[in-house]
Amino acid sequence: MNIPSAGDVTLSIDLSNPKEWKCEVTEGSDTPTEIPQILYILGNDDTWNFDQYLTLYDEDNLCYAAAVNFNCSWGYYFSQAKDDWTHVNQDPSTSEWKLIIGGTDDNNIQAPGKGLYVTIASLGWMSYWYGMADPITQVSYTGFNDDWNLTDMTAVEGQPGVYTAQVTATGDTPWGAQILLNGSWDYWFGTCSDGSLRWTKKNDGNPVGWESGKTYTLTVDLCKCTYSLTE
Repeated sequence: MNIPSAGDVTLSIDLSNPKEWKCEVTEGSDTPTEIPQILYILGNDDTWNFDQYLTLYDEDNLCYAAAVNFNCSWGYYFSQAKDDWTHVNQDPSTSEWKLIIGGTDDNNIQAPGKGLYVTIASLGWMSYWYGMADPITQVSYTGFNDDWNLTDMTAVEGQPGVYTAQVTATGDTPWGAQILLNGSWDYWFGTCSDGSLRWTKKNDGNPVGWESGKTYTLTVDLCKCTYSLTE
């Protein structure tokens, strides 16, 4: 086994065959690349401020999702980093919903309609789609206190994607909670242990701030993919 005399190296060990273990040393570091947790979206409401984004929910396939408020005149595109104007938008070589990095304004993606739509983009599959065909018109919560009945939430005026409701903690929430859209169990965001909401994902256990015997105002922001419980 040849080992370089200086510098970073990567040691790879293969123990899959008990009769033939393998060890290999190569030059250079194999430090995993940090995966961005958000993917910016610009132009969806005719603004270009890097203040709206999708949130990572599938690390393996680099899938991002959020509710997006659409009311645009020139289409929209994605960006991989703040203040990076490199367009990630419609691949002009196909009519399928495929993405290309480095497109022009002519390749901007047309909005699905006006209103709040669950928008999904995958940088692994280089594609985009919408979580449901219709805009969001109803938001409910379920799962708190291990109660899986639906309770409607109220939209906050002037804040697209923000909804509130009262909830009283009478016991544990062992399986986390879900925020259902349009009354369907097929379309939901789940509570996670870091205070985030993830599309079709949730963490088991009490949500952040949950304490039995207290009454909270539950606030969810489907655009920023966050939730909070305040007394």
